[in-house]
Amino acid sequence: MHKTSPADLSPLPEAEAPRDCPLCPRLVDLRMELRGEHPDWYNAPVPAFGDREAGVAIIGLAPGKHGANRTGRPFTGDYAGDLLFDVLMRTGLSVGDYDSRIDDGVELKGAIILNAVKCLPPENKPTGAEIQHCRPFLEEMLTRLPKVHTLFALGKIAHDASCRALGMTLNQHKFGHGNVHHAPGGLRLVDSYHCSRYNQNTGRLSDEMFLMAMRKAVSPGLKGDAAHELRTERLVLRRARKEDAEALHELFTDEETMESWSTTVHDTMFETEEWLRAMIEAAGPHSDDFIVEKDGELIGKCGLWDVPEIGMMIRRDHWGQGYATEALAAYRDYIRGRGLPYMFADVDPENIGSLRALEKVGFTRSGFKEKAMKHGDRWVDSVYLRIDL
Repeated sequence: MHKTSPADLSPLPEAEAPRDCPLCPRLVDLRMELRGEHPDWYNAPVPAFGDREAGVAIIGLAPGKHGANRTGRPFTGDYAGDLLFDVLMRTGLSVGDYDSRIDDGVELKGAIILNAVKCLPPENKPTGAEIQHCRPFLEEMLTRLPKVHTLFALGKIAHDASCRALGMTLNQHKFGHGNVHHAPGGLRLVDSYHCSRYNQNTGRLSDEMFLMAMRKAVSPGLKGDAAHELRTERLVLRRARKEDAEALHELFTDEETMESWSTTVHDTMFETEEWLRAMIEAAGPHSDDFIVEKDGELIGKCGLWDVPEIGMMIRRDHWGQGYATEALAAYRDYIRGRGLPYMFADVDPENIGSLRALEKVGFTRSGFKEKAMKHGDRWVDSVYLRIDL
């Protein structure tokens, strides 16, 4: 066993089940059997893991035999955990590098992992009675998480347990990947297929499908009124307009500028016009993006293209003059007033200018992923950065 005790990692120790919880005889029998076979495993109700100030509560099914039941930390040590912790990093909800160990140093920020059932069930299939016996622990933990705005349910069992914990009727809230349900008190429930090895290997759940569902859970949306424009000493950040197409196309056809952007060089004006149309139409609680102007001339864009992820681009002939830092600082101060707990960025590590600008305004590095995305015909690594607001 690691020196780190799983029980010590729980942010809610007062609401945890006892190590020898007697409520479910079948689960107790399996627990005792595995304690004999694997005395160095955790073999006990798995504690919660994460941030007591979390906005997102991830509701799992139950511990995996060789994962959480062995290590004592939810989704740690098995195939499902590889995808879950990867997506937590890619949405800015974790800090550190996941290494399938409870002492790997990973921390969750703004998220907490709970389970519908805290003990390992035979064949990963808890009975209805076992789910019911464990629900009071889930309900008690939720009452102790005052900042939670969204439950992210992994699979139908977690969905059903979450519905019951939130006082929602199952027949009015059907499980479905990516479904968003509104609960009493303003809470939301977002569904996803479970990130199990089976679902991944059969193609039922892809990495991008899981990331899409998690993005829906990350933020319930911006609060307050959106600004029409922001002004700095040298810049104006304003809303996009249809007549920006030509200037944007010049930006998007510059190979050096686009080398570190999320998409490749635009081949046609139509492609740029569609991008601009999406930027204009997306403005709302889940997107808050600005065009960057200097002396009436479009030189870039800055903003949350998908809350809470920020994107920043400055035209190449304006690099090295501090415009990115100036725009980011103004945007940071503005977004603090819109109720968002954090922003994060996904940056090519070779894009030194963007990394420096983000760090100058308070972003800190939270993770790294090799071959995070394919850019044209080459794979690109990602550095992830986060700022608490």
